[in-house]
Amino acid sequence: MSVGEVCKRNVAIAVKNETIVDAAKHMRTAYVGDLVVIETQQNRRVPVGIVTDRDIVVGAVAANAATGCRAARTASRGEGA
Repeated sequence: MSVGEVCKRNVAIAVKNETIVDAAKHMRTAYVGDLVVIETQQNRRVPVGIVTDRDIVVGAVAANAATGCRAARTASRGEGA
């Protein structure tokens, strides 16, 4: 069985400039622990990272930056991002 056969295709997203507070609210509403962070490039939604509940707690709340921090700034990024 491949990853593609078991993966979730309807994923929850956050726009790159969404605040961390809004992202956390979205996670709560969608009952998820992460959001794919996207931006629009050439009229297409392109994933630029992923923000997790742990990213929010460790990266933003613990650093006292939660209120104005943007999702893309806290998002985990793949190698080379």
